[in-house]
Amino acid sequence: MTPTHPDGALAPAVHALHDAVAALCAPQPHQHRPGRILWLDPRYQQLSDAMNGQSISGHGHTRAASLIPAQIDCLELKLRIDVRTAAISAQWRVSAKLDTPSRLQALAEQSWRPQDAHQLEQIATEIRSWVKAIDDLFAARIIYLPDRCPQCDHSHAYRWQNDGQHVRTPALIITADWVAACQQCHATWPPLFLARRLGYTVEGISA
Repeated sequence: MTPTHPDGALAPAVHALHDAVAALCAPQPHQHRPGRILWLDPRYQQLSDAMNGQSISGHGHTRAASLIPAQIDCLELKLRIDVRTAAISAQWRVSAKLDTPSRLQALAEQSWRPQDAHQLEQIATEIRSWVKAIDDLFAARIIYLPDRCPQCDHSHAYRWQNDGQHVRTPALIITADWVAACQQCHATWPPLFLARRLGYTVEGISA
């Protein structure tokens, strides 16, 4: 077995920290179409904006009531990030007058010693967990409908989960790609078409 240096590998640890901070605090590239890249707001900024009532894809589309739990989720996550950033930056003597993104960016630009490598890896891992939490919070989610399928008349379907459990779920869903489908007979429809067929009011809902 090759012995490891007790101080760790400093360069990879610093690189990991820079990447993690950028993933949270820097504008994010998004391929709008082939050959064109759009730059989205930093994840931390998106989290802050969502607390003020901006759209949160993971919590529905047009239902105003769904924004309330979504905003609570955003507030809890932002507070966790802010509190942990304050604690970490204080340990490394980063100015307490800076906001959270500035503190993390200042932290990443510090001069580090080889013996700091392990702690840098831990910090980078924690920041990446915040990035994943934001992505999970904003991820489009499946919407389940309580109605019977107009095609097969089933109200529920059964499916296997990754852990091997056989679970019962409503048959009709609207997928993260905004497609209405029946999990029992696998029929699909445009969401607005299915909504009208089921008798839902569709005013103010965009396709």
